[in-house]
Amino acid sequence: MPAYWPGTRDGRFEKRLRAQIVKEVPSMQNMLADTKCTAVLAINQWLALNYHRFLTSLGVRIPGDLSILSFDNYLPYAPHPVSTLDFRLEMLGYSTAHIFINDIPVKADRWGLIRTESQYIDRGSLAPPRAGRTVTGGKRALSS
Repeated sequence: MPAYWPGTRDGRFEKRLRAQIVKEVPSMQNMLADTKCTAVLAINQWLALNYHRFLTSLGVRIPGDLSILSFDNYLPYAPHPVSTLDFRLEMLGYSTAHIFINDIPVKADRWGLIRTESQYIDRGSLAPPRAGRTVTGGKRALSS
């Protein structure tokens, strides 16, 4: 985000960043204000990486203050380490394609279901839940 406000110094960048995040992602302010929230479940890794970037830029420690979990492992070489549940959809697609092409045998159960094993990939963004979580910077971490 420095491209939006070049040369912003002395805390003004952080203040503008908070205001921009509240404007773009209003649910994030509610999430951080809720002291019972200990984790963010992102529907995909792209969203999880954005949460990681936004939250760490606001001083939230991942996983110290909040944990983040993603659900697709789409970006395994991303710049921010986000733990994910990989449903291995690429293997499901591969098997399905070969069923339609009928070129190699694909193992299916008696109902024709193809099963894949999901895999948890720990990249360090999960921590055990904490009692009485407080976000670094206080309860109003996103107020501008």
